[in-house]
Amino acid sequence: AGDVFVSGRTGGDLDGLHPGNSSWDGFVARFDRAGTLHWVNQVGTPDSDEVLSGIGASVAGISYAGGSTDGDADATHPTNSSPDALLVRFERDGRRRWVRQFGTGAGESDAIHAVQVNYRGEVFVAGDTAGNLDGDHPADGSLDLFIGRYSANGNRQWLHQLASDPDRDDSAVALTTTRTGEVWLTGYTTGNLSGRDAGNTSSDALLVGYSRTGWRRAKLQFGTARDDWGRGVAVSRRGIAYVVGSTFGAMASAADGAGDGFVSRVLG
Repeated sequence: AGDVFVSGRTGGDLDGLHPGNSSWDGFVARFDRAGTLHWVNQVGTPDSDEVLSGIGASVAGISYAGGSTDGDADATHPTNSSPDALLVRFERDGRRRWVRQFGTGAGESDAIHAVQVNYRGEVFVAGDTAGNLDGDHPADGSLDLFIGRYSANGNRQWLHQLASDPDRDDSAVALTTTRTGEVWLTGYTTGNLSGRDAGNTSSDALLVGYSRTGWRRAKLQFGTARDDWGRGVAVSRRGIAYVVGSTFGAMASAADGAGDGFVSRVLG
């Protein structure tokens, strides 16, 4: 229907229902194609911070926003003291349908940075964790990236954590889904995630692909001798993947810069 959904955070009373708010709350807003604001829904808990940093929508206008909370957003985490990942479903009329909060141990941060909905209505989320989110990656003090799939009813169907070297950070910051059901993420790694760059001493951009059932199909790391980050990803109908991001190095024929943008055709 041409709806536009926006997510973010607010330190005030954006929806008129949170007077006296003194912390960060997440929010989702819906606009129509003419730019008219239809509703704003604010998500927050007392004396804690929430942010909704990624959002995806289905063809029916149902939106799913992901981010983090250091409170008890789903009323099942009363002792939470560090950021947990947060996923919220909103109906097209703005009603909040459900909230899912998940995380690891105290002092270990978890956050969703990207959300996408495929043609089946399945919800994919990606982000990073400082703990052992999938049960197979004991915490080592660094960030690992994760990707997961949820049903429209909020049931987790699978979640995978992906890590490079110990004490190196890996994060997923953007997602896309394809007509064939695959899901692709981009972000960055400061380690050797691909198995081909053991000498990496900065951050590299990355591209990782999964089937809709959770099988990893591809894993690629690329960059310069300086810091590089993947920040957006798109896949054409022919299966060609494109990554956009930023670099402080010399991509192609460009000279080292103080922060340049890049676009790269990676697969296809």
